[in-house]
Amino acid sequence: MSDEVKLGIIGVGQIGKRHLEQYRGTSRLMPLPPVPDARIIAACDINEEELERVAKEYDIPHTFTDFRELLAMDEIVAVDVCLHNNLHAPLPSLPSRRARTSTARNPWPAPLWTPSGCA
Repeated sequence: MSDEVKLGIIGVGQIGKRHLEQYRGTSRLMPLPPVPDARIIAACDINEEELERVAKEYDIPHTFTDFRELLAMDEIVAVDVCLHNNLHAPLPSLPSRRARTSTARNPWPAPLWTPSGCA
């Protein structure tokens, strides 16, 4: 599929799994149609056992325990950051250094959020 958007996901815990369900349209909490052109090709998490289990369940071909390795993949055009709120602020700025798009959902942690940090 030539219009496919290849994504990476950082964090495959509770929030990461909800996002994966939403991408494929199987979320019971927020039933939405699948995102047909989105393909998760890489995932990253520090819990290697859970990472491998989730990768198998969602057919994710590449797994990493270091997010920098995921970001180094040239074919990834966007990164979904699914980490604890305290870790949101540092990561969304990293993909932009490689001309990538990143998403991180609110709430932003108040002590870390600054208007200049979101630019």
